[in-house]
Amino acid sequence: MSMRRSFILFSILFFSADSLCAQAPENYRFINFSAKDGLADKFIYNATQDKAGYMWFGTSSGLYRYDGHTFKEFGSPLDRAGSSVGNILQAVMTDRSGNIWLGSFTTLQWYDPERNIFWEPGEKNKALREAGANYLTNFYEGNYVWISTAKNFLYRFNPKD
Repeated sequence: MSMRRSFILFSILFFSADSLCAQAPENYRFINFSAKDGLADKFIYNATQDKAGYMWFGTSSGLYRYDGHTFKEFGSPLDRAGSSVGNILQAVMTDRSGNIWLGSFTTLQWYDPERNIFWEPGEKNKALREAGANYLTNFYEGNYVWISTAKNFLYRFNPKD
């Protein structure tokens, strides 16, 4: 009797396994965004999502926010002639505080979406200035914020100090 129940249970699970899949291929939908949607750049290097649900994209021409319908560009006022700030954003990350970390070829920046403010933390901090000069490629936040670079450097940033 127990063998028969096991066989029936196995049969039910085996034949219903297809319906247990989380996503069937026909449920996927791909959209190709372009300039008509407000995304003027074809090169997207990195993406992050903030607490409000907006998607932020680091591109070769700066920072873009997607609200579910259109893209809006957020150019850093720090990116001006003669400055070290670059808008080719290789890395973006939203931290627990809601700030967006921006890593470019030449510097580290932060953006506060709530106050619409960009700032460069490395002006007075030699270690952050050095990190920014090493082509930032990725961020990860755990107990610390880890910053990796294209020049094979890894930095650990402690937000507490």
